[in-house]
Amino acid sequence: MIKKILLSISFLGLLLSRCGPGQVFTKGNNNRYEYVLSGHNVNDGFTHDALTIIDTKTMMVVKTIPLPRSWAKNFKRDPAGNIWIGYSGNMKKNDNLVQVYSPSGKLLKNIITGPDTDTWQILPFRGKFYLLNAASTHKESDDIIIITPGTPPIIEGIAVAPSPLWGVFVKDTLFTYHNPTWNSTRTDHSRMIPRYNPLTGQSEAWYLPEDFNAYDLSIINGQIILAKWDYWENDKKDGLYLFDPQSGVTSLVLNIADVSTILPWAPGKFYLKTIFLNLDHSSL
Repeated sequence: MIKKILLSISFLGLLLSRCGPGQVFTKGNNNRYEYVLSGHNVNDGFTHDALTIIDTKTMMVVKTIPLPRSWAKNFKRDPAGNIWIGYSGNMKKNDNLVQVYSPSGKLLKNIITGPDTDTWQILPFRGKFYLLNAASTHKESDDIIIITPGTPPIIEGIAVAPSPLWGVFVKDTLFTYHNPTWNSTRTDHSRMIPRYNPLTGQSEAWYLPEDFNAYDLSIINGQIILAKWDYWENDKKDGLYLFDPQSGVTSLVLNIADVSTILPWAPGKFYLKTIFLNLDHSSL
């Protein structure tokens, strides 16, 4: 059952976007500017964290806004054109800070979010943001946080399965990969892939082989494909794996060392030589 919750998000990050109205960012020029986020250099202590606004016509930097020294993983825009940046902390402590900037780069507000949330991926769907909360193994922490932008935004949470990390929408169905040990000291060998339909509220889950640690999830040609690599194993085991929900078996279909992300260049344009499994969405 969906329940409303307090704004409890470890980071509300958001993706490359184009600017909206404001000062030089006029309505007529809203396709001219790009936002670039720097915030991943852990080893350097995040000394170069910044939000940079670029004029794509001249390829010149219009403005650079220094950011807090914290892991800024992603960022996106809300319907008003404001930029939301969320932080995950540094080597010494976690960070529950979310900052909101205007399209021209002015800091509008700092939001301190609640405990027991650690959002690893944000997925847009029908005007809402679906945040996958890797820390949902903790009590009173929802698996998926749903944000409907507005003033104020509507915040809801749903329970699907503990610790979702990666996900993808296919039509009206959300597929997610779950690892309960990701943000926890607990020992848990279970890994699973649920699918959830936000329109009907129905869901089901399939178990993966024990300790199958994946770093991305995609649906390609109607099949569940997982990106897997392991520091402690031979590179020959790294690559893209096909998961068969009916048998619970994974099979390596393409060996790629240290694979971490899957991005099809266009719908239907990523092909693998495998036995096709067409997932039936009719039951959801």
